Amino acid sequence: MCQTWPEVAQEQHVSGGVLQDYKRGPLDAVDPTTSIGSWLVGGSGSRTSVKYTYGSASYYHQVFLLTGNAGETDSTYDFCTGGIVNALATFMPGFGSTGSYALVCP
Repeated sequence: MCQTWPEVAQEQHVSGGVLQDYKRGPLDAVDPTTSIGSWLVGGSGSRTSVKYTYGSASYYHQVFLLTGNAGETDSTYDFCTGGIVNALATFMPGFGSTGSYALVCP
């Protein structure tokens, strides 16, 4: 996910619930990818939510599709808590032989 608001950030959602700070990618020696927490999706459709855990802190967001089609490249999403938008993000799927590496956000 490429977060575009309120700050620019990119977190790679790896299968099995691993959340990584993608930075510049796995082969960059200066700014390597690092594990920063975990993620877990619950519900479906309009009741889809995601839980992010960073150390001992957990955050819950309801996820809403804004543009595009769910799970397709460049689709955009609102991440909300209690009816308030906390973040806006764009979906950038993985690439490579395993599909596990995300593109670097623009």
